[in-house]
Amino acid sequence: SLDERIVFQKKIYFLQKFGAMKTPEYRFSWYFYGPYSSVAASDVFSFFDEDKDKEISIDDSILRKFVEFSSHIDDSKTWEMVASIHYLLMQGKTKEEIFDQVSKKRSYLKDKELFDKMWKLLSDIKLIQ
Repeated sequence: SLDERIVFQKKIYFLQKFGAMKTPEYRFSWYFYGPYSSVAASDVFSFFDEDKDKEISIDDSILRKFVEFSSHIDDSKTWEMVASIHYLLMQGKTKEEIFDQVSKKRSYLKDKELFDKMWKLLSDIKLIQ
């Protein structure tokens, strides 16, 4: 489903930001639902098509940090929000500019309370200052 693909893209985005994925380094760009990598999408489809028994190795401490982070994110809307905040901040946007941009792009992201909660989450785990 579309929601599953959105969540998947955002999880790959953050796994990379947490340092779990050194290679390949996926390049994300601003897309309809926030940061998106066509190469990551393609790799995942081929990964599952080729060999369903493959394993991905992630350091335990990074995995624990990512699982804790993920436990605060309920659905595709929230994944879209938190990834958009991080991506746009890394592009030099201010907090106010980011909220304005995401709320104009998607009416369901006009939730200021959710925005502030996700901003705090990113700050608490030191992915933003």
